[in-house]
Amino acid sequence: MQRAAMKTWKGEGTFEKNVKAEPEITTKLSADEIDRLCSLDIHFKHVDETFKALGLE
Repeated sequence: MQRAAMKTWKGEGTFEKNVKAEPEITTKLSADEIDRLCSLDIHFKHVDETFKALGLE
């Protein structure tokens, strides 16, 4: 994971692409699992409820 992060930090591709290029990761996670983990959907799942709770409707 660290190698993928550092490549991304240096501007060498996207984090998702770099993770998928790491054999140590891909032996444990499928491409679909990596896609799901990198999706922004999971991070915004409850954004409406959060904004409402903060009075930011």
